[in-house]
Amino acid sequence: PPQSASVLRTAYFDKFFAWGKDYSSFGKLEASFGGKKIKLDIMLSFAAPDYLKITFLSPFYTPAGYASVSGEGASFSDLPDIPGIGKYKDSIKSWMGVMLMDLRDFYMGRYNKANLKNWKSMSYVSEYGAKVKLQKSGMPGKIISARNKKIELEINNYLVADKYMFPLEIQFKAPYAKGKIILKPENMKYDSKNDLRSFVKMKP
Repeated sequence: PPQSASVLRTAYFDKFFAWGKDYSSFGKLEASFGGKKIKLDIMLSFAAPDYLKITFLSPFYTPAGYASVSGEGASFSDLPDIPGIGKYKDSIKSWMGVMLMDLRDFYMGRYNKANLKNWKSMSYVSEYGAKVKLQKSGMPGKIISARNKKIELEINNYLVADKYMFPLEIQFKAPYAKGKIILKPENMKYDSKNDLRSFVKMKP
């Protein structure tokens, strides 16, 4: 039955993904705002229970600014000084705060609990109101924000490392902006090790 399949899927991915685990990775942010394209080195980090931060890095890999979220609040330093985007900074901060909250919810595991009435549709509304389209693997793929329906995330290229699954590419769309975050698997750090044997021993 669909409800049983949903319960099994949730239990499986609760064990197979590092939901709620401290995590960090270096990567790149590629984006365009009103026709202006940028590329930045970044570090993405998540700290339980609900803190997500993107640190913008200089060419020497020193911090050049940050954007972070905790709870329903967002905090920003001055954004990196990039020619041509000055007039977009307020708009960027507005949608970036929402985008980071949605991404933070992903790392918290808030999109994993799927009550699929029609399993074939592979889509559902999460308990927090976001619309989620699953990939064929059953992992969250496209996410339409409940905070702002004009903002979308798409999680791609999951990597299996130490029996955990991690996304390597996160695409995003917002009003007058789009882009992607590309994470480097060789630079990932995460808290705790997985042991799938405990999943095998779980009682139905």
